Amino acid sequence: MINWHPAAGGSQLTFPRPFDLVDLSFLGIGGLPPEARADFETCLASVLQSIEIHLGMGASGTIVPPAGLVMDAGGTLDVLTEHDLDYAYDAGAALTALGTMAQRIAGRASELRCAALYYRARLPVPNGGAPQEVEIWRTTHWQEPPPQDGAQDAIAIDLEHRAGVALALFVPFTWQDGDRLFLGEPLAGLSRRRYWN
Repeated sequence: MINWHPAAGGSQLTFPRPFDLVDLSFLGIGGLPPEARADFETCLASVLQSIEIHLGMGASGTIVPPAGLVMDAGGTLDVLTEHDLDYAYDAGAALTALGTMAQRIAGRASELRCAALYYRARLPVPNGGAPQEVEIWRTTHWQEPPPQDGAQDAIAIDLEHRAGVALALFVPFTWQDGDRLFLGEPLAGLSRRRYWN
């Protein structure tokens, strides 16, 4: 069951402290290391603001290109994007962009504290808690009708910290009453570490 919230709009965040809403019990007794939690909160605030701006433009023709965010050792955030791809008509553009940004993060890992990649995804219909594949939403899907099988659109956020933790967050979204954006409370799970092993 998804708890829906109307998007705050403007510069306000719908979820200013998203980890307060996420069940992180799968991390065990220690939970997130304090440094990782603080850095993840900072990165997520920026990512969520970007997402709300993109999605707030409305349902018709909204393309959310994949993007990334890194935090350097001094705490400065840097946005990663791939502008030289045709997101509207190249079905492989999202995967190409994610791969290129992941390589850039890996190449800079020694000077970074935290990294995030985010992209539009389609969550399958829940099936009692069993593992399921999440489909990366190809930016060309805007040309197709929405799924009718109960799947849910979401923004996937892959977070990793040099403290040795990697999480996958999903923020479900929908538009109601025309183009009014609603966001679901974030869902989280463990992810595979890619940059700091």
